[in-house]
Amino acid sequence: MSKFKGKSCIYCGSTIDITADHVPPKNIFPAPRPGNLITVPSCKRCNEKAGKDDEYFRLTLSIRNDIFTHKEVQRNWKKVKRSLSRKEGSGFKTQLINNIKILDVHTAAGIYLGKVPGYDVDLLRINSVVERIMKGVFYRHKKYPLPNNIKAKAYSVQDMQVKDNETVRLFEAMMGFVTVEPLNSFGNDIFNYKVRFLEERPNLGIFLTSFYHKAFFFGLFVDKQE
Repeated sequence: MSKFKGKSCIYCGSTIDITADHVPPKNIFPAPRPGNLITVPSCKRCNEKAGKDDEYFRLTLSIRNDIFTHKEVQRNWKKVKRSLSRKEGSGFKTQLINNIKILDVHTAAGIYLGKVPGYDVDLLRINSVVERIMKGVFYRHKKYPLPNNIKAKAYSVQDMQVKDNETVRLFEAMMGFVTVEPLNSFGNDIFNYKVRFLEERPNLGIFLTSFYHKAFFFGLFVDKQE
């Protein structure tokens, strides 16, 4: 019997076929998985609908040159390869191959290191997975789903860093607001997050997360009209 029997899906509100959804996707954790993974009530339809995005999220994280050598990624690599070898994974392989390009690499000091293969990432798709994670984290802390008048909006920190100076200053100020909060860590630092909600409007807040201490994302719980 599901521990969420009688609950509503936190994503669509349905009360039909409620299952336990893992936040973040459990596929990023190698077996045996940690015992403290976050689960939230989700209908079967929403859970299955997110499957392809979860696979894309794991793949794009796993092949990053600053993450690929992480010991937990290497422990999980056989499962990543198996997912690509399945018929359902052919689309991922085709998309990856079509998006490969040669990039110039420089050090932080500007020293040219040469050319390496790289790939374009669908940031909207990646950020949508993080936004789903944010909804799960919200439920974990509040014990109720994200209200309909509030939205979760996620950004890749790397993407934020190339914005205009005013955006960067706002981003840095918000970081200072959330970094004082305790760190929630799962699976040998595979997934970490901090979240802080406003005292005057407790459904609004700021979210910061990292995967393998390399891929960082920033999120906001804000009014939908903003």
